[in-house]
Amino acid sequence: MKSHYLFVLAAVLATAASAQELQANIPFDFSVSNKRMPAGEYRVSRAMMSGSNFVLQFRSLASRQSAMAVASSEIDGNQAAGRVAKLVFSCRSGECFLSQVHSPGATTARRFHTAPLKAGEQERVVAVAASRSAGGSGY
Repeated sequence: MKSHYLFVLAAVLATAASAQELQANIPFDFSVSNKRMPAGEYRVSRAMMSGSNFVLQFRSLASRQSAMAVASSEIDGNQAAGRVAKLVFSCRSGECFLSQVHSPGATTARRFHTAPLKAGEQERVVAVAASRSAGGSGY
């Protein structure tokens, strides 16, 4: 009987995890929390949310490489343009860094820490569309 409860709990957790996943094709190398990730197809899932902590996991579908990102703040609905899922990157000096995640239908977006621009450095902001992974409903 105990194993039956564990199986049901595992099924509920798996369903909850898949309902909180986005999928995106990121066409360039990028960094998440100082970890360099290769271009490719990614699953992005909410790993944890408690209080003001919001942690996302990026997992490469090709290499299975993964990285975690902790949101540093929230952007209100007036600044979070649109209601589509997208990943926003700050690109400069040949590198791109995760800077924001906009969840589908959310009134807020999550901001991630990026280093301030150096004197004379140019920044290019790149948005990558994300979609709900199969059967998922986003965050």
